[in-house]
Amino acid sequence: MMKLTDVRNRKSTTEVAALVNERMAHFNQQGLYGAEVYDALSTDTELPMQLETADIEGISGDTPVALKFRRHRGQPPPFLKLSGKRVVYPRFEYFQWLKDRYVSRTSKKAAEDYTRAAAE
Repeated sequence: MMKLTDVRNRKSTTEVAALVNERMAHFNQQGLYGAEVYDALSTDTELPMQLETADIEGISGDTPVALKFRRHRGQPPPFLKLSGKRVVYPRFEYFQWLKDRYVSRTSKKAAEDYTRAAAE
């Protein structure tokens, strides 16, 4: 298994996104689903401590331009500005932000709507 803990020795961003998908599948196999997966990813030492903007795009599809607008508006996800143009996103805070955005469809209303739609 590939281990990407050192930012300086990182592979391409597509490999980071692939590693995140691999780790999500791993946690699913362990019985974690939904928001619990994001908790596990936030502390997963197999993932880099800091995610680049391109990593975020590969993971969640948020474009660099969209992330830049969010930063200028003071919106999440939290980030670190390491130099004039280099911005990184701490792993823990990023996956906690994704967890907060997770929408569960297990509510009673959703279950009732699903049951009603299936009966029609």
